[in-house]
Amino acid sequence: MRRRFLRYIDRHFSFREQVRMLTDTRVRPRIPLPAIYLTAFLMSACRYRSLNALEQDFRDRKRQWPKVIAKHLPSADRVGEVMDENVHAGELRRMQERILKRAQRMKALHVAKGFRHRVGSVDAHELFATRHRSCAGCLRRWLRVDGRMVLEYYHRVVVFELVGVHPSVMVDLEPLLPGEDEVEAAQRLVERVLKRCPWICDVVVADAAYQEAPFFRYLRALGKHVVAVLKDERRDLLQDAAGMLPHRQPAKVIVEEHHCRGQLGSEARVIHCEVETTQRTRRGTQWVMETTENRWWWVTTLTAAQASAEEIMRMARRRWVQENSFNELVCHWAMDHRFKHEANAIVTFLLTLFIAHFLEHLFYARGLQPEARRDLATCLALGEKLRCELGDGAVGPDWRPP
Repeated sequence: MRRRFLRYIDRHFSFREQVRMLTDTRVRPRIPLPAIYLTAFLMSACRYRSLNALEQDFRDRKRQWPKVIAKHLPSADRVGEVMDENVHAGELRRMQERILKRAQRMKALHVAKGFRHRVGSVDAHELFATRHRSCAGCLRRWLRVDGRMVLEYYHRVVVFELVGVHPSVMVDLEPLLPGEDEVEAAQRLVERVLKRCPWICDVVVADAAYQEAPFFRYLRALGKHVVAVLKDERRDLLQDAAGMLPHRQPAKVIVEEHHCRGQLGSEARVIHCEVETTQRTRRGTQWVMETTENRWWWVTTLTAAQASAEEIMRMARRRWVQENSFNELVCHWAMDHRFKHEANAIVTFLLTLFIAHFLEHLFYARGLQPEARRDLATCLALGEKLRCELGDGAVGPDWRPP
């Protein structure tokens, strides 16, 4: 499996050549930059929880790993230092862009069923917090602990993910700077992504934090539409829509589970969705059927001709794909681990993680036949298998970056 994965990413995406193109500003380094970056990439692809865990595996199988990476294996400290000082985030973003465009040309990204628009999502995620050390990119907050105020340092990023396709793609990220909110960082992120790949999406979905007129106007100026959660009952828009709702008939009723009502306002369109879900639940020693009802409100710039109420609901609920991606990356890919507490290192490690995550999911979904996936229940099993097999030296001595 490890041989097939490495050959797949090299044959379809010229991965070794892209790694070789990374700029190294060091003078006559003992360990070349491609070898160090490949170490960080394989650490993410094989789900190692830290650089020290990978370094320990280097010691245990020191005769095998050089055939995959380089003759001289880097230490954990060296990898962290180079990823901070010598690896440029802009080059990794261009690498992800080339991989994404190549996957698009290969028709490897399948549009979600029932979608007429390409959908992207933006959301913020807090990586880690510490009270002991800080860097130039740290945010600060005061907490009350045991009756006294304590200064805490933390890092928070906004991530853009392409959620309207399968597999979904973590495209880029933008760290929050001291003194700004996530909407400001999201505007920089969306501008950079759309400047590089204007075709990547038509609609951006977001949570209630982005329900602001400047954000809506900003995306409309870029030619994109917005779907955002509307849930603050103090907002006049929600109160007006709720008052008009009893006088409107449902736009469409989905008999199985969903009841959707849609209406068009003067400046924005508000969609109200009522979902009734019936499922079997365990109660004591018996299984019972329970019905739960949930209500959602969304505001969008899409007109009724551009997207029906049902399509708005589907696009808005695709935002949960990003929530699931965060959960997967935190639990199984060590996204919140501090590989090195420096501003640039945090970004370069995360971008490397996004590249590894996309390539591995793409290989699992498109590079394996159903018979080969039979023994791998999920993509998580593929990562475990790669970790067990990559260090055995069976990939051949010629796979190392040229």
